[in-house]
Amino acid sequence: GGSRVTGDESLSGNIEYDIKKCTKKFTTGDDCIHELETVQSLHGEATGSFGTGGSRNKNDKYVDVVYMVGHLHRGGISMSSYFMNGTELCISLPTYGSGMPKEIGNEPGYINSMSTCTFDPPLRMRSSDKIRVVGRYNSSEAHTGVMSLFYIAIADVDAVLESKDQHDIGGRMSKFIQWTILIALGCLLIGAIYYYYVSDKANRRRGYEPVPNRSLGLSS
Repeated sequence: GGSRVTGDESLSGNIEYDIKKCTKKFTTGDDCIHELETVQSLHGEATGSFGTGGSRNKNDKYVDVVYMVGHLHRGGISMSSYFMNGTELCISLPTYGSGMPKEIGNEPGYINSMSTCTFDPPLRMRSSDKIRVVGRYNSSEAHTGVMSLFYIAIADVDAVLESKDQHDIGGRMSKFIQWTILIALGCLLIGAIYYYYVSDKANRRRGYEPVPNRSLGLSS
């Protein structure tokens, strides 16, 4: 799933937008902050990156939120999301490169990573739950084609429960097979012991000397 600050519940909005240079006089960069926010439904699994294709399923259902990360361009300060009661959901902050010019992956003045939010255990929500999304940029200079996006990784609760049920069934079948093998081995062992006992007894009988059959005479 995904959310972007240029849209709302009825309008998907643009992926990119422009920020004008701050018009305040005698201010520092910290005083020139462009903030854009919106309220959107969590909505669930999307058909495109960052929710650009809309939701695959419009039905209200339970989902597990497992991971969130923001996406900003140069000049970005933060991507924030909140529940409607004001409780913080996730704040994703950029890390700017501090290397030499043209140093790949660490270019000075450019974002090379964003902090993430991982939910363990997963955060159980409804796809219709509303969240407030806020994108903040330093507007001490103009920016064109910036983005303020949130990528939200979710798992369908029904799929999670189905996977758990299949795991439980597999576990029960495994135990059944184990017990079946143990019982079969036990039966074979008992049979072997009985066969050995009967065979040994028969062999011992064959080793006995026969008692002579003498008739007893009586003298008068």
